[in-house]
Amino acid sequence: MSKTTKGLVKAFVITVMLLAGLIFLTGGSAAKLAIRAHGFLFPSYSRTLVAYYVSEGETVWDIANAHMKEQNKYRDCRELMFDIRKHNNLIGKELQAGQRIVIPLYKEI
Repeated sequence: MSKTTKGLVKAFVITVMLLAGLIFLTGGSAAKLAIRAHGFLFPSYSRTLVAYYVSEGETVWDIANAHMKEQNKYRDCRELMFDIRKHNNLIGKELQAGQRIVIPLYKEI
């Protein structure tokens, strides 16, 4: 094993021991904070499919805009519009009144 590899292994072991001690001394609150930080840095999303019937004169923009409050707060309306068009194979096609479409909604969990 080279000097560099030994140094990295020692640093890793020391870091793990320090973290374990911190968790022990804080009664697990450090672990809870780490879990919360992980969820902030790497959020998880759940997808919900909502059936929707198109009204007369309604556009994909209208539909996406009406469902934005059910979306993840960091998504843009244009992303939802693209997802609606892609999921329903509407790329280059117009909506028809009475048409049933599916709206894919992504919400952070």
